[in-house]
Amino acid sequence: MRVTQPSFGKQSFNAMLNFAKDCKKYIPKVLFSVVDVIPAEEIEQCRQISAELGIPLRVRKYDD
Repeated sequence: MRVTQPSFGKQSFNAMLNFAKDCKKYIPKVLFSVVDVIPAEEIEQCRQISAELGIPLRVRKYDD
């Protein structure tokens, strides 16, 4: 299942990370979120990225 399809392609991922890092400078509470339908390995990768950036990760239940 494909959850998102960014219109700007793969570079959207790095742009999102940079945006979150910039937001963290000015906004007291910044969070990443993923839905629980992606593979466990991808959720773990997201946890690692979140930890590296110091931005908490929220794993949300997918509602269709």
